[in-house]
Amino acid sequence: ISILNISREYGYNQYVEEVISLYSGLVICEAKDNGSNNDVSPIYPASYTSSNIIAVANSTSLNTLYSTSNYGATSVDLAAPGVSVYSTCPTFLNSNGYISSTGTSYSTAYVTGVAALIKSLNPNFSASFIKQAILNNVDTYSALSGKCVTGGVLNAYKAVKYARENCNYFISSSDHIDPKPGRVRVSGWVFDPNDTSDSMRIHVYIGGSASSGTGEAHDIGLTNVTRSDVNSLYGITGDHGYNIDVPTELRGSQEVNIYVINDDWGTSKKIATATVNIPTGNPVGHIDHVYRASSNQVYVSGWTFDYDKPFSAIDIHVFIGGSSGQGEGHALNTNTLRTDINSIYDLSGNHGFAYNITTAKTGTQEVYIYAINKGHGNNVCLGHQSVTI
Repeated sequence: ISILNISREYGYNQYVEEVISLYSGLVICEAKDNGSNNDVSPIYPASYTSSNIIAVANSTSLNTLYSTSNYGATSVDLAAPGVSVYSTCPTFLNSNGYISSTGTSYSTAYVTGVAALIKSLNPNFSASFIKQAILNNVDTYSALSGKCVTGGVLNAYKAVKYARENCNYFISSSDHIDPKPGRVRVSGWVFDPNDTSDSMRIHVYIGGSASSGTGEAHDIGLTNVTRSDVNSLYGITGDHGYNIDVPTELRGSQEVNIYVINDDWGTSKKIATATVNIPTGNPVGHIDHVYRASSNQVYVSGWTFDYDKPFSAIDIHVFIGGSSGQGEGHALNTNTLRTDINSIYDLSGNHGFAYNITTAKTGTQEVYIYAINKGHGNNVCLGHQSVTI
């Protein structure tokens, strides 16, 4: 039992006080109907000081304190309707089993019902959260100022709405937030303990957060990886893992935030954050071979790529007989799939080059090869080698 309604008055009892203080649930108590100040003359259990108690006074249809209701600026938390409430009753009071009656017992029942509605949103809500949702969302009235802690009357709609907007309780773990050329690789798992079979929607923000409204927003879809380790640990089924490369145009140091989206309510919760350094800068590469291929041809091969365009071929310029602007120029591009380079740098696409270049040069010539920058940075000379044609 996680919510108790105690609409009775008992004398002070140390052991009852200790039991309530150790109880993890919520205890909702009537303030009583003596028309007295509980701050001055405590009524138990409503006046025990345990943080999990809500003490309730009786309010009228005009949102004033009913004449017989007890009150207390520090010992009674809020008021709730309790005047002329049509309710069930023992048949000795009314043969049809219903009666219209007044008292803080009815007020307490209303608060208990709202607490139960909030608990139904998420069984993992704590007593302190439910109490917070109720007390922080009352309607305040001057007639109740100084009569109870909140100075207000229960508002079921506002309390449930507040709880609903904050009901995102997820169990999750982030395995990786790793920078890669042109992307960020994210992996992990998440599930909703209230609906363990459903996949969850994941949003990734790179360069900012959802709350700040900055950065790139990426909806990477629903969790679609079966995590047998997670399912076994928690005794659940379904696909709760995610493992995806998120493409980005951002480079350098960037904040990455991962959110799980509650599609039912349209709200979200951050489940992971990290700052990563997405590679950027000048092209990198290597010359593998430069040699005479025939009487008028030079063979060149190697590889190069630009971190700012890691999935695209880039241009290379070859100069025979001098450096850039001095020798005989040839504009080429990376035209060869290099699986070894793609594997090492986690790339895709053609990043190798291999050409027989026809030249008018003869004799011993210096061959320079340049990678042409496509983003941040500058063109890079990959090196130069001598060849005799």
